[in-house]
Amino acid sequence: MGTDCMDKIMGLDSSRLCRWLAVLAVAWSVNALAECPLVAQALSPRPFIAFGDSITLGLGDPGVSCEDSSSYAGYPPRLQTALAREGFPTELKSLGICGETTQEALSRIDGVLTDARDLGLFVLMEGTNDISVQISPETIRFNLNEMARRADGYRLETIYSSIIPRSPEASPDSNNAAASVLRDLLEADAIEEQRPFADPFTALLDQPDVFENLYRDPFHTNAEGYDVVADAFLNPARAAISQIGSLDEGPCEVSPTQLCLNEGRFAIVVDWIKPDGERGIGRAETLTEDTGYFYFFRDTNIELVIKVLDGRNNNGHFWVFYGALSNVEYAITVRDSETGVIKRYENAPGSFASVGDTRAFPVPDSLMLRHHRQDRSLGESTHFVNRSASGTARTAPTRSTAVTAGIPGCVEDEQTLCLNEGRFAVRVDWRKPDGEEGVGTTLPQTADTGMFYFFRESNIELILKVLDGRNTNGHFWVFYGALSNVEYTITVTDTVDGREKVYTNPSGAFASVGDTQAFPTPPDG
Repeated sequence: MGTDCMDKIMGLDSSRLCRWLAVLAVAWSVNALAECPLVAQALSPRPFIAFGDSITLGLGDPGVSCEDSSSYAGYPPRLQTALAREGFPTELKSLGICGETTQEALSRIDGVLTDARDLGLFVLMEGTNDISVQISPETIRFNLNEMARRADGYRLETIYSSIIPRSPEASPDSNNAAASVLRDLLEADAIEEQRPFADPFTALLDQPDVFENLYRDPFHTNAEGYDVVADAFLNPARAAISQIGSLDEGPCEVSPTQLCLNEGRFAIVVDWIKPDGERGIGRAETLTEDTGYFYFFRDTNIELVIKVLDGRNNNGHFWVFYGALSNVEYAITVRDSETGVIKRYENAPGSFASVGDTRAFPVPDSLMLRHHRQDRSLGESTHFVNRSASGTARTAPTRSTAVTAGIPGCVEDEQTLCLNEGRFAVRVDWRKPDGEEGVGTTLPQTADTGMFYFFRESNIELILKVLDGRNTNGHFWVFYGALSNVEYTITVTDTVDGREKVYTNPSGAFASVGDTQAFPTPPDG
């Protein structure tokens, strides 16, 4: 390693700082560090898919034609070079097709994504050909959102992009008015979905005499124009890289799809796949310092709750517990941000799983020597909070102390949940091996879902939901997932007619149940 490089890291031990410095170089764009070979070698190449039409192909660069589908031209290789200079090497697939509309792009995107590897960039620039045939900006927007959603299922970080402007020679009004509307729609979507947004439309129009100096024809820039387009993607790419790096590099950062549990030490993401092949990433909500949950399809339908406890004073390990309310195929990835160790738990399609892994993350003896505090899993209670993925407090549903409107007999209190528009009353009784008994305390979440804790509110033990499946099979459905292997009994009561369903968990067992035959609809409904 050269002297200049060592000076830039202040003479510190490079073997211990290598990965840390690489993250800083990416997240902060520290060019001085990026020049250091240490940083460039710290990260393995990430996939970089550039997906679009002739602009992505690079038509307008010298020697590029529509017949050359394997061209290495346009903005993608320029962006790749810029990222490599900052210590983030990529493996580029530039997949531009001349004349393609967003509807045609939708028909080929699944084949592209199937070959993709996780944790990479997906740059999406489509729509100029739609505007040529007078497809509305709203329709283009819909198609682009669908493409980005599909890319989410492969844990690719999508960068939205405006299209580039057209020279006045393209048509009397150049169609730039529609392109401007599309730009505003996509920027709004990027903000709402927390995706990076690149704006080459504005970047080019800000250049003096842009169409005379930077365009080869009315629709495509020349080489200098592609330099401007690539530069417009650089800051959004940096933002995407910070998201990519958060799973397997550096400290955990809370995001809409990632939990950071146990004082932020453990990063957790969930990938799911439906039987029809549709993929996605679970959306994360933090509940306590140790516990959070994920939903897959809508925020009122919680699918999975997970907690990470510090059991080092018990057996020298951190413990991972999760309980599922879903039989969708999914995989949970848990990373220890201090050691870099990753553990993955997979759920087969059709299965309901609850897991208690008390040997999940062993701690080296050298780290155990520095651990003197009491195990929080056995310590004093901390106050329960319900937090959004951004880390800000989110108001929990108000607990009712009166009969739920329109439903006779359901009174929600600290020991009773009223679920599914208050129709079903749910109570949990627990018993410890030493004979101590008690009743679970409720934590309402949504109209259909609630949780229970047994000993303290920072340590959630059970999540349960009641869904109305009458339109599917004529029954109400009961799902629950456990984060506890304590003996307990769940009693669910239909307050309309007094019917009860009882579920019992023996001591030592972790259970997840999906009962889609729980309460058949009586003749009178």
